[in-house]
Amino acid sequence: MQNLGQVFKQRRTELGYSLKAMSEKTKVPVAKLEAIENGDFKYFENDMSYLKFYVRYYSNALHLNYEDFKDEFENSLEQFSNTTKMLKQVEFEEINSRINTYKKT
Repeated sequence: MQNLGQVFKQRRTELGYSLKAMSEKTKVPVAKLEAIENGDFKYFENDMSYLKFYVRYYSNALHLNYEDFKDEFENSLEQFSNTTKMLKQVEFEEINSRINTYKKT
């Protein structure tokens, strides 16, 4: 999503909008727009269901065709989700290992 975020930031700048102005125009908080522009999926970790909406809405507000970026965005989102699931699995296994070690002592 970093590439997409850079495209959004560049387009916003070309149009002469600040993040605050885009926030007022879209009613999307500045922090969320900034996270999108920075490609920060982690910011939306507990709000993933709305991320696609925000990206599509921001794209439209910037007069960009979301369909041009849809595949890249969805691939990035899937990769982030898979990485997050793997990290949670590793954490779960580490906790179980510690519990089993504790039980043996």
